[in-house]
Amino acid sequence: MSASPATPEINLVAGDELSGRPGGRFVSWALSYGKAVIVITELIVVLVFISRFAIDSQIADLNEQMGKKKDIIVGSKDFEDTFRSFSLRVGAVSELTTPLSIDKILTETKNLIPQGISVNDLGIKDKDVSLNGSAKNESDLAVLSGAFKNSSNFSQVTLTKVSRDTTDQGGSSEIDFSLTAKYQQIAK
Repeated sequence: MSASPATPEINLVAGDELSGRPGGRFVSWALSYGKAVIVITELIVVLVFISRFAIDSQIADLNEQMGKKKDIIVGSKDFEDTFRSFSLRVGAVSELTTPLSIDKILTETKNLIPQGISVNDLGIKDKDVSLNGSAKNESDLAVLSGAFKNSSNFSQVTLTKVSRDTTDQGGSSEIDFSLTAKYQQIAK
């Protein structure tokens, strides 16, 4: 019997030999799971790239809105400056023009009248004060006139009438007078 010669078999596909080599497990993993990781990473990059267009349009819209609001603010700056200036001037004027109190004028006037003066009539109109009365002697009248003239609260002090009563009542005669002055409030 004749024997047939045996043909050798050649296996071109490497089996489990790859896992036995150093680094073979990594190459095996990279060929199977690594492909999936790379595909997922590429999908994420594409999504980020596409979302960039939406974000760019939002940024452009916000910049446009800011530009419009900035124009409004710049446009109202002149009005605001004028308003603030006016407000400061009104505040300064209101401090200077505090209303006068009749009580204050009466108190100031009363403090300036010396003992020898009797007041018959006292008139106050706006800032004008008129005083009619009689003095026992010339020195009392001089003290009254000097007190009004030296006072920082009164200006334009004038004695408009000075007369002596000639009727003798018990040996003394009084001096009738009229005094006018303008009250000025001192700013504190």
